Amino acid sequence: MTESKYGKYIITEAIPHMFNAPGEDKQANRQRLDVVNLNDDIIPGAPLVECSWKMPSDLLLEQKTIEPHCHDFDEILVTIGSDPNNRHDLGAETIFWLGGEKHVINKSHIMYIPKGLVHGPGTFTRIDRPVIHFAFAVGKKYK
Repeated sequence: MTESKYGKYIITEAIPHMFNAPGEDKQANRQRLDVVNLNDDIIPGAPLVECSWKMPSDLLLEQKTIEPHCHDFDEILVTIGSDPNNRHDLGAETIFWLGGEKHVINKSHIMYIPKGLVHGPGTFTRIDRPVIHFAFAVGKKYK
């Protein structure tokens, strides 16, 4: 962004991936296709936000299992399919665990994870076409 008083609030590049959950490999995270992301390190006081693409070829990469964990902040995960003719069809399938319950999801969705709720792992079992994934945490940094 050009220098201006408020241009600093417009983020157009991704920093190296900032989410590293327990058991997640930092090097594998660098292969993710982050589009843009934000946290307190980028803009002091900003919440943690991450947006990335999930591609069919991602299933060829070794998927790291993220151990079940919880946070001291609320988390929101949004996963959206890319078919403009059927916006509810995820074009993929993911398995996600919430509080020990297994959920198999194949529709575009928003997932609210209240602070303290044990969640994970989350795994894509199928990706037929690109999927947009967005995460928002009501905290300054992922921990």
